[in-house]
Amino acid sequence: MIMFLKKKHFIVFGFLFCIFCFSLFAQPLQALETVKTKLDIELAVDGKYPDLLPKDTYEFILEKESGGTYKIVQMVSIVATKEGKASIENILIENAGEHHYRLYQKAGSNQDMSYDPTVYDITVYAFYNSNQELVCDAVAYKEGDTQKVSNFAFTNQMNHQNVVDVSEKKDKTDTSTRTNEQMYAMLCTSMIVLMVVLYRRSRRETNGS
Repeated sequence: MIMFLKKKHFIVFGFLFCIFCFSLFAQPLQALETVKTKLDIELAVDGKYPDLLPKDTYEFILEKESGGTYKIVQMVSIVATKEGKASIENILIENAGEHHYRLYQKAGSNQDMSYDPTVYDITVYAFYNSNQELVCDAVAYKEGDTQKVSNFAFTNQMNHQNVVDVSEKKDKTDTSTRTNEQMYAMLCTSMIVLMVVLYRRSRRETNGS
């Protein structure tokens, strides 16, 4: 009887131990599920002087919060004149919960360009749906603002004073070139007229003799 109880307790203990082990392994297996998301970026450049806009490369940086600090996780470049579009894709979300990011533009080296300093704060909510699939949803704000945004737009500005100076110099150069061309044309025309007059005078003198 005692041996029977011990055997029974052993079976119960073994069953509970199996359940415990399964619970330990089940959670890591669930955590291995991942989901990917992306952010669409729109870049606009002030088009007041479209013929002078440089074909620069504009860089955008995505950082993720980890342990109270943000670290770069991805960068994307847009080559554009007036406007451009790009996406930061394959942002990997590995666990359910809140994931915090921020997106901003890296200032370039063009002295005639003012780069949009906007920073977007992004919170990605990852959760399991009714089918136990990991899905996510994102909410974004401009840093320091409380109004949600639906797109990540950056608008750079040209330094109009520099552009005007360059434009005026270009106009002066074009005017000077046109003036020189007109002078050459007048000189050539005068030479042709003079040659014609001399030729006719020479013919009259020849016929008179």
